[in-house]
Amino acid sequence: MPEVSSSPQEDDQTISNNAVKSRALVYFNIAGEAVQKSQTRQITFKKEKDEDILYPTRRQSCSVVNTPSPCVNKTISQLQELETKMEECFQQQEDTLEREKIPRFLGVERVKHGEGGWLPVSSDLSDKDGKILALKQEMETVLSAAIQLIRSLETDRGEAEEALKLEKLRRKQICMKIDSLSLWRLQELPVAVQKEHEACVKDVTEIHWYLDTEVRRLKRLQYEVAEVEETNVKIQEDINCMKKHSPLLEEKLQLECISLERMQLNKNKALELYNAVHKIYEETLKKYQQTTLQAVNERANMTTELQNGREKVEYYQTQLDSSKSLWADYSKMITETTQKIDSSQDKLKEAEKKRGSVHEKETSLNRKISELKAQLVSQEEKKNDLERCCRHLNSELEKMKTKWNDELSSLKLKHEKTLSVLHKWTEKNSTLSLANEGLLDTIRESSKKKVEYETEIQYLTKNTIKNEEMTKKVDKEIIHVNSLYSESKNKLEEWENKLTQERDKFMALEENMKKLIRDEIGAMLASQTRMRKLQTEHSETEKEIQSRRNVFFKLLAEARAPLIYLEAEAKRGGFIHKENYEKVSDMNQKNNKFLEVTKMKKQQLEEKKMSLNEEIREIQEKCSIVSGQLDKLMKTSQSVKAKAATMKASYELKLRQKANLEKSIEELKESFEFSNFKKEHGQMVIDQLLSDLESCEERIELEQNAFEKLLQARQDDLKNIKIAQEDAMTENLRLAQEYQRLQKTFLSEKDHTLNLYDKRLKLESAARDQQKFCVLQSRMNRALVEYFKLRGLYNQAGLAKFQGVSQENAQKILAVQEGLSKTIQHVSAFLHTLTDGSSTEDS
Repeated sequence: MPEVSSSPQEDDQTISNNAVKSRALVYFNIAGEAVQKSQTRQITFKKEKDEDILYPTRRQSCSVVNTPSPCVNKTISQLQELETKMEECFQQQEDTLEREKIPRFLGVERVKHGEGGWLPVSSDLSDKDGKILALKQEMETVLSAAIQLIRSLETDRGEAEEALKLEKLRRKQICMKIDSLSLWRLQELPVAVQKEHEACVKDVTEIHWYLDTEVRRLKRLQYEVAEVEETNVKIQEDINCMKKHSPLLEEKLQLECISLERMQLNKNKALELYNAVHKIYEETLKKYQQTTLQAVNERANMTTELQNGREKVEYYQTQLDSSKSLWADYSKMITETTQKIDSSQDKLKEAEKKRGSVHEKETSLNRKISELKAQLVSQEEKKNDLERCCRHLNSELEKMKTKWNDELSSLKLKHEKTLSVLHKWTEKNSTLSLANEGLLDTIRESSKKKVEYETEIQYLTKNTIKNEEMTKKVDKEIIHVNSLYSESKNKLEEWENKLTQERDKFMALEENMKKLIRDEIGAMLASQTRMRKLQTEHSETEKEIQSRRNVFFKLLAEARAPLIYLEAEAKRGGFIHKENYEKVSDMNQKNNKFLEVTKMKKQQLEEKKMSLNEEIREIQEKCSIVSGQLDKLMKTSQSVKAKAATMKASYELKLRQKANLEKSIEELKESFEFSNFKKEHGQMVIDQLLSDLESCEERIELEQNAFEKLLQARQDDLKNIKIAQEDAMTENLRLAQEYQRLQKTFLSEKDHTLNLYDKRLKLESAARDQQKFCVLQSRMNRALVEYFKLRGLYNQAGLAKFQGVSQENAQKILAVQEGLSKTIQHVSAFLHTLTDGSSTEDS
């Protein structure tokens, strides 16, 4: 509840969020002492009835606002206005009394009593009576409003004091409870929770370890059993396969013998074909050697012709060098003549200065100049003739180069074709020789393997008979082992079911314990968070702790009850834990017994398994030997068939190759004649090519020089561009910085303008409110002026009435004035104390 006194700023800012408080009606009697005196003494006015009016206990005008300062200020202003009005009224009455004095009052009495009774009162007196009545009504309304305000303020103050007391009591009780609970949780609860947590964690880790070991043992047993089953299945499949496929193997052996006989016949035929082809091959080899010798001789002739062409090219190059030297000499002569002309022109200029004295020298010099000019003209003509000759020679060289290039390319292509054909024939001959050698080797190996296969087949027939006898024995032993294995498997399943049931029970207990631990940890964390909050408040409430110790000890006695309950629950948990531990130990003992039994059975099974495995290995080795020999037979038969097919294909290829060789020999003869024909033409082409090479080298040198110059120019341009780029980057950076500054200034100016705009809006709204307030004030002033005019008229009428009453009325009014001034002073002092915030006792 806010205090009664408040500043005007708080009146503007604070607005009540709560709903309007209930307005109870209280019986209030208006008749005060001052009003009663004024009613008894005034004879001319009508007696007003004592009306009992119902006023609300809360102020109506300030119901929405928490602070009552506007209502108080309003009542103070009304009381001040009343004081001023009363003073004006009394001053007017005193002035009239002093002016008219006693004779006037006597005259009035005569008039009144002249005709044996009261005469009608004049208009002045009626006006004065009206003003006094209006003043009286205003006084009543203002006093009733002031009394109403005082009552409402007293009720508000009482309610606020009661609410404050209740809130303080509640705060004390809550603080005491929080302190007691926090101390209990700090001292005893964390230790108990920690102990329980440690004990449960140890038990859980032990149980987990034991379960993991049991699971690993089970997995090992299952894996071993699965391996034994797989080996048994494989052995059974092999035995069945051997039983099924024994007649097929016999048929296969017969078929292979027939196929070998056929292969022998085919082999003889292939050998005959091979001999014939070999003879053809030898003949082709002889021809090939002859052709290679001829090609080598032709190549030597070509090299000699190329050397002759190179010598001719060198001769032409020497001639070109001599022509170049002549050209250089002529160019030097031209430069010398130009220099001489320049020097002669200089001399002419000097001679012009000395024209009068050196006229004869001038004529001689003119003759020399004319001779030199004639020489220059002749040299220029020679120069032009040489240039024309050079151009003609260059054109002829280019034509020759094109011809030589075409002829060389055609010769190269033909030479490459002949070489490729020769390489192909050599490769084919090498492949055929290798194939023949391979066929001979395979035929020899097949004859050897045939003898080996026959011996192996006899050995396999003996082994199959032994294997059938062994399989019968193994079947009997396997049936016995399967019966033992089924019994052990059933026992294992029973033990596994028991283990799963006990594991489920243990997991349920473990989950319950975990839930309890989690709940306690959550409570711990919540208490810790509350404790942190309370520690901040604890520093403020340390002074009040001494006075609250008695209450705290009582609360401690009350709080021991849940602690005792928690201790009892902890003991129960301990007993449950012991029972679980005993159960687990019993389970461990049973499990150890079961493990001993399983170990004994395992040893027995392993001994039997070892004996069976040895027998099975012997059988498998024999079976693998038989299967390997059969596979080898199959592979050899397939390879022999494949080789026969390849022999047929190779024979057909050789026949085709023979026909192709004859054709190619005829083509080679034709090409040889054509190459001899072109050999003579090649020398000319080579000479042209060499000359073209020299010219190309010169051009390449010139192009390289030009390229270097262009490179240097481009590098210079690149440097300039980089410098310009750096300048542009610096300018760009500067512009970016300027842009950032401008952005910052823009934003700051924008904020400034927005602030100014907000201030302007506030000022405009304030100005509008001020204008409205001024308009209202002006209206109020006009109304007050009219009111005071009417009041003056009323006072005049009242004075006219009061002229007949004379001194008694004046004395009564003075007494009333004194009483009213005292009451107004008391009320204004009380209201001022309310606005200033000071207590009523100080006044």
